[in-house]
Amino acid sequence: MCASKIFGHLAGSMPPDQTDAAAAHSDRRLLAKRHCNVSSNLSKALIHVPSGDLTHVPTSISAVRSFPVAGTFVGDAAACRADALDKITAQLRPVDHVMRLEDSEHVVNSLQLKFNLIRMCASKIFGHLAGSMPPDQTDAAAAHSDQVNHAAVAELVRAADSPAPRAALALACAAQPAANGGLGVTID
Repeated sequence: MCASKIFGHLAGSMPPDQTDAAAAHSDRRLLAKRHCNVSSNLSKALIHVPSGDLTHVPTSISAVRSFPVAGTFVGDAAACRADALDKITAQLRPVDHVMRLEDSEHVVNSLQLKFNLIRMCASKIFGHLAGSMPPDQTDAAAAHSDQVNHAAVAELVRAADSPAPRAALALACAAQPAANGGLGVTID
């Protein structure tokens, strides 16, 4: 069984009656079954329609404006931007739980655990999208990632308990590599 997505792209060069592309997809599925004994899992089939009407796509196939490829999104810029923000929001949701950890019989040294989870995990989540998608498609995701990580680090270094200049300095130092005396947290 193949775990990859089956992908069809209905480009602007398609005729106005784009049902031909859906028929071609159906024919390809039938030929693959007949000659290779390979069946498509329609829950994994996508047809990318960059713009226009999506009603011509069969209901058994998901018609999308963007689709995931290697952890990023490809397709319409606005749809990719929304998908990137949704992905980062979902991936950073556990930060709230991490920040509520308290020392208990099951968790000891919770402050150190929080620092390490924020430093090694949460602050690095956005890096792959940043390096593989255009900036105009990741700016909202970057802002959200920065906000979540900045708030977490500010809580960890107790910035609210310090005068504003010292809090700003602590946050700036947190972004420095550990070898330079910082925490190695990517926050801006």
